[in-house]
Amino acid sequence: MNKLKPKTSKRMDGISPKLLKSTWIPIADHLSYIANLSFHTGIFPKDMKIAKVLPIYKANNNMNFQNYRPISLLPAFSKIIERIMYNRLYKYLKTNKLLTSSQYGF
Repeated sequence: MNKLKPKTSKRMDGISPKLLKSTWIPIADHLSYIANLSFHTGIFPKDMKIAKVLPIYKANNNMNFQNYRPISLLPAFSKIIERIMYNRLYKYLKTNKLLTSSQYGF
C-alpha cells in the first residue's frame, strides 16, 4: 500500500488511489482475502480488469491521432493485487535461485 501513488484521479470503479491509501486499514483483511482467493483459484476478478483508456498527446500535430498514446487507468485494487503477486513471485525466484545476473525483463 505504501508504494501506491496517491493520485486523485478516479478509475472505472470510482475509487481514487488517494482515497484507498487513506482508508486501507478497515479493508485490509477483505483485500487480503480477495488476493489470496485469486492466487489460490487462478482467477482474477473481472471487475478489476476493466480500465479507463485515455489518449495522451505526445507531440507535433494534435489533430493527427498517431500523435497520441493510450494510457490505461486500472483500478487501485488491481494494482495492489498485482504488487502482492510480484512480491511473492520475486521472493520465490530469489529464494530458489532461479534468476541469474544476466536475467532481463525483455
